[in-house]
Amino acid sequence: MDKYTTGIIAGIAGWIATFIWNIPIQEIGYSKLRYLDFASVMIYGHFPKNKPELALALITTIIWFVFLAYLFTYIIDIIGSDHLIGKGIGYGIVVWFTFYAITLLFDVPEFRDISVNTSFSNLVGSILYGLVVGYTVKKLRNKDISTSN
Repeated sequence: MDKYTTGIIAGIAGWIATFIWNIPIQEIGYSKLRYLDFASVMIYGHFPKNKPELALALITTIIWFVFLAYLFTYIIDIIGSDHLIGKGIGYGIVVWFTFYAITLLFDVPEFRDISVNTSFSNLVGSILYGLVVGYTVKKLRNKDISTSN
């Protein structure tokens, strides 16, 4: 399977894992910020105010997560494809830190005061994302190896 298709499948799988974690945690009030809120602020300059804005932010988040997984498939060709799950988790942590660092560097007002609960929740979501992306890429690569013999 090519890297593009692998990235799409792994990115969607990673997004699903993050979504399954992120939404209930916000609903119970532990976290105040979802990854789609990052996308919404970057697109509109504010959190989603209606369903169409929410829908576009959600689609943009999925596309972004797919792109990041696609990028991961190229990075592992450079750093090696052993221990993909561990590398995926590390990648997820880097993604989390990068999202937060960019909002601080650009002084995005909506993200100036983020609670430790929200940060931790998004860190867990990013770790889940990386774990699932690493696992999915590993399985798809192993499937390619076993079918080519």
